[in-house]
Amino acid sequence: MSVKMLEVESSMIKAIGYDVATKDVIVEFTGGSKYAYNDVPVEEYDKLLNASSIGKHLNTDFKTTYSYNKL
Repeated sequence: MSVKMLEVESSMIKAIGYDVATKDVIVEFTGGSKYAYNDVPVEEYDKLLNASSIGKHLNTDFKTTYSYNKL
């Protein structure tokens, strides 16, 4: 899987990417770990990118809504 990662301004997240084919949001944390959040509509990915706090949005909206796995 080759997903273009966008670096973001966050204390806990280094970069975020979106795989259009699988609808996976890839999140790379500052510690180096990567997770894929599955079957995420592109609109929700855009909301994550534009959130005032990306980490908070990820923890409150993504982790409770979408399944995820460590890459």
